[in-house]
Amino acid sequence: FFWEWGISSMGAAIGSFFAAFIMDIILGKKYQILDAQVRVLPLIYSVAKIGCHFAGCCRGRIHSGFPSVTYVFEGPDSFLAIQLIETFTFMVIFLLGMTLLKDKHWVIIVSVSMLAKVLLDFGRMSNDGTLGFTQIVCIVFAIVGIVVAGLMRSKNTDKASLKNE
Repeated sequence: FFWEWGISSMGAAIGSFFAAFIMDIILGKKYQILDAQVRVLPLIYSVAKIGCHFAGCCRGRIHSGFPSVTYVFEGPDSFLAIQLIETFTFMVIFLLGMTLLKDKHWVIIVSVSMLAKVLLDFGRMSNDGTLGFTQIVCIVFAIVGIVVAGLMRSKNTDKASLKNE
């Protein structure tokens, strides 16, 4: 039951956010650790999905076209290779984020990642065509990320304007 919620992925993401945030506060890094961590999350998720593919967990819907995979322990059924699609998708998000965005707008990386996760979850066997728990959490993360980025940007703009006066 809980494995269908994506608890391990969500728990790891939430835990790593809190750890990076606390380390930033302790070390006085002004969100440098959190910023670096956010940038590599698509890569981490991409690699994690390879493990899911080999384990056969969180598999895709029954699907006989391309790309599909057959698990030996599941009998003759073929499934949408959702983990491999996620691996490719999140690797592309990571590479584009690192090359095109560089030091700008990490909120774009977060938002695109969350949108991709929400959409790709519809391809899972466990998804009944409605928004699931993981998808709702991703939408909340995206909204919180956009709000936090906006607040940080306005705070930085206010500081810059005070320095110019």
